[in-house]
Amino acid sequence: MQRRKRLLITLPVLALPLLVAAAAPATAALSAEQGLLILAKAKAADGKCHFLSAGERRELSSYLARAELASQGLMDAIAANAAIEKGRSAGRSAKCSKATRNDVEETLVAARLAVAEADGVVPAK
Repeated sequence: MQRRKRLLITLPVLALPLLVAAAAPATAALSAEQGLLILAKAKAADGKCHFLSAGERRELSSYLARAELASQGLMDAIAANAAIEKGRSAGRSAKCSKATRNDVEETLVAARLAVAEADGVVPAK
């Protein structure tokens, strides 16, 4: 599951011309939409349930903001805003359970790895 999230989050975070050129436009937009949805859902679920520390919460917020900016080249603003709102809605309606906690934490880790890749930084093991 974490590997899939990382892939979905990586596309909007990276927004590299090579990835866009290599992927069909519809596929890139769909992946960017899914990445935004996943990040927004995790942020909203954490806002409701307070799973993350304050620092981790800020980190997750920065990844969502970065993905929003990067998605501008992959999809139109209406679709991006719809994906974010759909994610927020899903996050707000999520139960404060262990499964939701795991989902939020996995999303943060996947986003962290995607950003490290995008920035050319090898994450510490």
